[in-house]
Amino acid sequence: MILVGIPHLRDGDRYADYQATILESVKHQVGVKNLEVFITPAYEGDISTGVLKRFAYCLKLNELIDACLTSDASHLWIVDEDTEPPRHALRELLDLDADLSSGVYPFHNRRELMMFGHMHDFEEYRFKPKDLNYVSKTVIGDSEKVGGGSGCLLIKRHVLKAGLRFINPEGRGPDVYFWHRAQNAGYKCRIDFGVLCGHLPEFPLEDK
Repeated sequence: MILVGIPHLRDGDRYADYQATILESVKHQVGVKNLEVFITPAYEGDISTGVLKRFAYCLKLNELIDACLTSDASHLWIVDEDTEPPRHALRELLDLDADLSSGVYPFHNRRELMMFGHMHDFEEYRFKPKDLNYVSKTVIGDSEKVGGGSGCLLIKRHVLKAGLRFINPEGRGPDVYFWHRAQNAGYKCRIDFGVLCGHLPEFPLEDK
C-alpha cells in the first residue's frame, strides 16, 4: 500500500477549495493500485506570517510521517493541497526506485522556473532553481546533490523508519532542509522534470 498524504493547514481557505482537484488527480493515477489517502486535520494555530506558516506546514508533514509509520504503507507520497500531479506521476516516481523521488512544479509567480534544482551551496542547503526548458524531461540526482519542495515527494518507508523527519530551520523551508539531511545520510534522491505538476491557482495542470 502507498499512503498519499495531504498536509492540510486551514479549513475554508483557498487550499481547502483545491482538494477536490488534487484528489481527482490522485484517484486516476495510471498503473498503480492500492492507494490510501490521508488528509491531516486542519492546523488550529496562527498562520498569518510566513514563519508561522512554515512552522505549521512542518508539523503537518510530520503528521503524515506518523500516519505512514502506523500503517503498512511501503511509501509515503506527499501531495500538497496546491500541487496537481499528472496521472503518470506516481508510476514514474516509483520507477526511479530512489529513497526520495519527486516531480516538479513552478513557483507561483514564474511559470518557467521550477522550485527544484542542484544544491549549489550544499553546506548552506541552498539550491539553484532550474528553467523548465533547460532541463525538460530529465532526471537529476545521479551524481549531484539536489533539492526543492515537498509538494510531490515520494519517500520509501525505511527512510522514515530510520528517524528522518521534517525540521523547521530558521531562514529555510523544512522541505529543502529535508532533502539536504536525506542526502547527508546517504539516501538516494532523484528529481524527475518529466513529472511536471500544476501549481494552483496560477498554473493548473496542462497535461490531464
